[in-house]
Amino acid sequence: IALANLEGGRIGIAAQAVGMARAAFEAARDYAHERETFGKPIIEHQAVAFRLADMATRIAVARQMVHHAASLREAGL
Repeated sequence: IALANLEGGRIGIAAQAVGMARAAFEAARDYAHERETFGKPIIEHQAVAFRLADMATRIAVARQMVHHAASLREAGL
């Protein structure tokens, strides 16, 4: 019984981590739109845009993994 509860808790903690990562990404994206260097927002610099794109991709993958784990748990697998 305890192990079953632990597994569900792990999925919940993973979901919280994804939520925190998403909030951090949104804050970084908003900052990149506001902050300017060399007369343009830093979001327009390729390195920054690539970093944010990589962050968004990793967050999307983590979110799907949490959904998959929750689906497996719900199915009893």
